[in-house]
Amino acid sequence: MENFDRTTKNYQQFFDISKECLGQIYLVEKFFSLFDRSAAKKIGLLLYHLAGEADFHDKKWVNIICIGTDRATGDCLGPLAGEMLKKRLAGSQGFVNLAGTLDAPVHANNLTERLLALNENPSDCFSIAVDASLGRMEHVGLIKVMRGSLAPGASLGKILPMVGDISITGIVNASTYPGGESETLQSTRLAVVMRMARVISDGILFGVGMIGHEKELENKFERSTPS
Repeated sequence: MENFDRTTKNYQQFFDISKECLGQIYLVEKFFSLFDRSAAKKIGLLLYHLAGEADFHDKKWVNIICIGTDRATGDCLGPLAGEMLKKRLAGSQGFVNLAGTLDAPVHANNLTERLLALNENPSDCFSIAVDASLGRMEHVGLIKVMRGSLAPGASLGKILPMVGDISITGIVNASTYPGGESETLQSTRLAVVMRMARVISDGILFGVGMIGHEKELENKFERSTPS
């Protein structure tokens, strides 16, 4: 992923290309291909715009919740993305909370507990949720970014709390037959999941980086404005 040059000129250039990249950003959901070389940048731009439309930029915290388990290849998309994010969030200046990594995954058995720990002051934060899903064969490799929550475990018939103000779902494999979802997740190609996790984590970093830069500009303006 390209480093985001934090200058006003380059910052504005990203806004200038955002309409071309995203089209009509008010759409509820948008799909990006894993094989699109600019997918991460487009995902980041969309995250930034969706957060702005919902006034999330004024929130104190950004919660990133990466859902899944490393016990099944297809279901480890979230923990892999979380692991990649953990190593690269040192410069987030403390406004990002991350849940869900390979060492400490967020899954069906601990989801409620982890959400309660993150959302002690829900009015001060907004959440980005990441999870894997199954779909049609022609949709494998697509990443869906949506304003609204996702339903963890839905493809496995589980009823769990809805997660996220903005959600990112990666279609890692095709649904086969009713009741075969667990087997399908177990047989999903790791190469697809790894590449998708990298694109998603790059996209989140890009979007959160722009939100953080905006916070920096606002803080500098406030400090320079006479009281």
